[in-house]
Amino acid sequence: MNRIVFVFLLVTMSALFCGCWDRVEIDDLELVIGDAHDLADYAGKTGVQTTFQIANPQAMVSGLGASAGGGAGGEGGGNGGGTFWVVSERGETIRDSVSKMNNRIPKQLFLGHERVAVFGEKAARSGLTPFFDRLTRSRESRDTKFIAVSKGNAGRILELESPVSQSTTQALNTIFEDKDGWEGILSVNMADFLYRLSTGITSPVAPLVEVVPQTSMTTKEKKEGMVNTIALTGLAIFDTQAKLVDTFNERETMGLMWVINRAKNRVLTIPHVAGGKAEPISLNLTIAKSKIKVDIEDNGLPVFEIKMQIEFDLLEHFSKHQEVIGVGLIADLEKTASTQVINEIEAVLKKSQELGTDVFGFGEEVRRQQHRDWPQYKEHWQDIFPIVNVAIQCETQIHNRELSVEPPGSRTEGEWHQ
Repeated sequence: MNRIVFVFLLVTMSALFCGCWDRVEIDDLELVIGDAHDLADYAGKTGVQTTFQIANPQAMVSGLGASAGGGAGGEGGGNGGGTFWVVSERGETIRDSVSKMNNRIPKQLFLGHERVAVFGEKAARSGLTPFFDRLTRSRESRDTKFIAVSKGNAGRILELESPVSQSTTQALNTIFEDKDGWEGILSVNMADFLYRLSTGITSPVAPLVEVVPQTSMTTKEKKEGMVNTIALTGLAIFDTQAKLVDTFNERETMGLMWVINRAKNRVLTIPHVAGGKAEPISLNLTIAKSKIKVDIEDNGLPVFEIKMQIEFDLLEHFSKHQEVIGVGLIADLEKTASTQVINEIEAVLKKSQELGTDVFGFGEEVRRQQHRDWPQYKEHWQDIFPIVNVAIQCETQIHNRELSVEPPGSRTEGEWHQ
């Protein structure tokens, strides 16, 4: 008995002191931080082109290579001396294209640090369901990584050098993390997209990114040819089959964000008539709340009421007229602000109903609030949504006028002595 216990302890202690036999050192991995997916011709038929943006940890730590390194793999070459490098390959499937990359990359690809996935416009219009199969099946893939749709080729987004960050992936990731809810920026991660898709009634959305001219460049950037940069320009709108059908501009995107409680930071500039001329006043959003109420009409169709409660601070009165911003003027500004918010919501509502894409989740609200009636709408929601009536109410309050109640020079000399 003692011999058996001794052998058991010996084996156990040997296992504890032998180390991690299946350990993979980080130096043996190529850390993929961003991926892009496009449709491409392959072997005479439609295949995929996968592009990876891979980090160069040594350059990031040491500060070497402030700009991106060259491409590598199946689409060009480079010295890899920058903070990141790009590899691109084609294949029948994503897995097929990635396996071909391994023939050119000495280290093992690791996808657990991916931050952003970008899908090309052509791929999005064909449907993203096949692409998400690899993303959801992989053990390394994270459902918290952000997704975006590019105008044109998605690989170009990752190949572009970023003047403000070490890579375009890091630039996009920072925007999505730090500026979600700002001025028409709506961040969407893979979990968000797949949840909407899984409902079968709510249309998924994703930020729209494109290459735009760089408007402000340093001498170094001009010499290095960094004439373009990336920008978020709206939302890509999908149907319930994950196919891109249209896009929302910034104004329409803001209309959606008001309704789904995603507006966090917004400068709303509204007109104010002074001296017979409309002059701008900028308001800064502090609080925005929305609530959707669902009732059933006599004709059997659901009817929706959107109630908005919004609070602003007065940020700037850009005016040549020395007019005191009193209580009466504040009330007028509140009405004007409410009207502009309602107009933005009506704009996106009209377009979404024309497209037959329920981006608001109205169907989900019917299921929650009118669950007994929901079964009769479920199978026909795509036909019902375009004809439902929606009422919009907006209550706006302007609380803070910051440090200045009156514009500079608004008081006359005699008023100081009253």
